Amino acid sequence: MRYALLRNLPENRDADFKWDDFVDYHDKELADNLGNFVNRVVSLTQKYYGGQVPELSIDLQDKLAEITALIQRFSEEMEAFSFKAASQTFMEISSYGNTYLQDVSPWNIYKENPDSPVIRECMFICLQIVGILSLVAHPFIPFTSPRLRKLIGLAPVQNGDWTTLLEKLENGVAILPSGHSIGEAEVLFPKINDRRDPSRLDIVNRQKEKLATILAAETERLKQAPAATAASAVTTNNELPDLKEVIQYEDFAKIDLRVGTILSAERVPKADKLLKLQIDLGFEERTIVSGIAEHFSPEELPGKQVVVVANLAPRKLRGIESNGMILSAEEPDGKLRLVSPSPGVANGSVVK
Repeated sequence: MRYALLRNLPENRDADFKWDDFVDYHDKELADNLGNFVNRVVSLTQKYYGGQVPELSIDLQDKLAEITALIQRFSEEMEAFSFKAASQTFMEISSYGNTYLQDVSPWNIYKENPDSPVIRECMFICLQIVGILSLVAHPFIPFTSPRLRKLIGLAPVQNGDWTTLLEKLENGVAILPSGHSIGEAEVLFPKINDRRDPSRLDIVNRQKEKLATILAAETERLKQAPAATAASAVTTNNELPDLKEVIQYEDFAKIDLRVGTILSAERVPKADKLLKLQIDLGFEERTIVSGIAEHFSPEELPGKQVVVVANLAPRKLRGIESNGMILSAEEPDGKLRLVSPSPGVANGSVVK
């Protein structure tokens, strides 16, 4: 359900949930794409190599170059909180693996030459992609990710695994090394539209019937109260997000907001959404990496005053230590605008 919502719902406005969309995303992407790829790779590994990653010595950095580029994009999207785009990239990685496996078609080669090095290389690379997917899947299918990782002999996702993955890709180190043992194939995503087993489709249809009943009752209620309908339209058509949970003043008081001036801005290499900003806070200069490159060009930012979260814990983004966060306002259409103080406010001034 979480995956279908991320793939279907707009990030900056309301949308309708449709059960038919849920079924399509589950069956076509999770079952036919991801599940099918993993199942074929695990099954073939069991058949050809007794469930062990084959022995192979190759330039893995070169062989996984396209996957590494997708991982870099995925990382940028997650850092910029673009979860819908990240979920699409996740599925692109799986599609790449499927296409590569189909292009090589090791099952055809196996008929003529079971010991072919082409089969060995294909299966080795596909197993690395499955290992990558088992980690990338975690934010979107958190209940299936542990099953997938157990299937290929990996522990559930832990803190630090993402950094380790990036380091391995950068250095051409295998995610699943030669000799690593994997489990037996299993169906991770039973299809909902399955002619042989309609039980899951029956569950969805019952939910659709319940929803239709609720919507019909709500429609009738609104017909009885036209004034309430008008008021509701005013509330829901502004496309603004709901308020977050209530916090105490003590929580807010921990945040140190300061006025600063952007001295310079430049794009972060190989990161379409990130800008490296140098900011004068009055008492010191700070480097802050911000995911605003799609909304502002580096040339228009120097000289602008901004509000900075000055006591945010440092964080490395693309190898650059970012010390703080600038505040921006997101409009209903998704456009970002910088939060700026009134003219003449001194750098370093506290925002209360």
